[in-house]
Amino acid sequence: MKATLSFLSPCDRTKQKTDAGRWVRAGYVFVAQDCRGTRASEGVLALTTITPAEIVKRHSFVASRIARIATGEAAKELKKAIAENKANKKSSK
Repeated sequence: MKATLSFLSPCDRTKQKTDAGRWVRAGYVFVAQDCRGTRASEGVLALTTITPAEIVKRHSFVASRIARIATGEAAKELKKAIAENKANKKSSK
C-alpha cells in the first residue's frame, strides 16, 4: 500500500506537476486539488493547519517518510515531533 499525499492549492492545481513528479518518483501517490472559494470556484476558502506533532500522531508512517526527504525548518519540527512520539511510546510501556 502506497502513502498518499493530498495537496490542496489556492491556485491552479495543474501547476503542481513538478512537485507531483518528485513525490511519485519517491513512491507516493500525489493528489492535487483546487480549494473551494478561490479563483473561479464557488464557496469560501477555510484552511486548517495541524502541528507536526499532530501529523505524527495521525500518520506516523507518512511523517517518517516525509522527514527523510524534507529540508529546512519544517523538517526539523517534523523530526523533533517524531522523536518525541517515539519517546512517549517507550515511556508508556
